[in-house]
Amino acid sequence: DLREASQLEGFDLIVVAVDRPLPRRLVHSTNVPWIDLRSTGRGMLVLTHLDAPERISYQTPDHAPASCQAEGVLEAGFVQVGFALAAAVGAQWVIDQVVHGRSPAKAMMMDAAYGGLSFGPLPEVNA
Repeated sequence: DLREASQLEGFDLIVVAVDRPLPRRLVHSTNVPWIDLRSTGRGMLVLTHLDAPERISYQTPDHAPASCQAEGVLEAGFVQVGFALAAAVGAQWVIDQVVHGRSPAKAMMMDAAYGGLSFGPLPEVNA
């Protein structure tokens, strides 16, 4: 149950795979390499410490906790595998970090049926 930044002290890298914005934001604010793995249904989203702060912020809005399965799928007797895509990307990222001291991975979205997806342009923010 990640609720305070002090819980993240002493780690060389961080993998976060949760369905709540608070722990994600705590991880995003650290000074160590991190990867944020998310999935819903057959798709997944990945963000890393290498991504633009604007993209990270835009992709981390306030929201209620949610399942990695699309609504109604389990009741219909199916399981979607977006979580497995996210887990595979996360595992490769950890290997790259440990073996090579770096990973080129940056923001990506993928669908198990359609492959890679585009984020499109970031919306312009007027302060």
